[in-house]
Amino acid sequence: MTAPTLPPDARTTLESEGWLFIRQFLDGDTVKGLVRASEALESSATTLVRDTVMLGVGFEVQSATGRRGEPAVMPGALRKISFPSKGQPAFANLRRDRGVLSALAQLGLDAPKCLVDQVNFKLPRLGTGFPFHQDAHFVIGKTRGRPAARTRADWWSFPTIPSR
Repeated sequence: MTAPTLPPDARTTLESEGWLFIRQFLDGDTVKGLVRASEALESSATTLVRDTVMLGVGFEVQSATGRRGEPAVMPGALRKISFPSKGQPAFANLRRDRGVLSALAQLGLDAPKCLVDQVNFKLPRLGTGFPFHQDAHFVIGKTRGRPAARTRADWWSFPTIPSR
């Protein structure tokens, strides 16, 4: 992947909003690989009814209230997969991708010490959305106060939901 062209106000937006949306940041083949990797992880969690960690990958289920730690609204209803890079090379490759690292450097994150990756799901008519929150609460030790980068893939999929 070649380094993406960032909008002129990218760093200002990131600093003021805490996030940045960049269209066509990844090429089509990379996106297809990430979708396949997401589907593979999702298929390994079809029976989950509670938040679970498997081989370092965290699976958070969608509860009726949206609160963590509560039972899933149905088996396999996922809200989030944390650290998919520990289970799928397509996600792990993003951590070393020259284009991603170049974009981070353009944003002032030329040596991030903490990289967090996750896939967020939002099942239709189930649970709640993602309220505003700060994600730095998990940063501890030597990485606290240093630049951090987060990659996030939000797939708004619309599977067939059984009637109640």
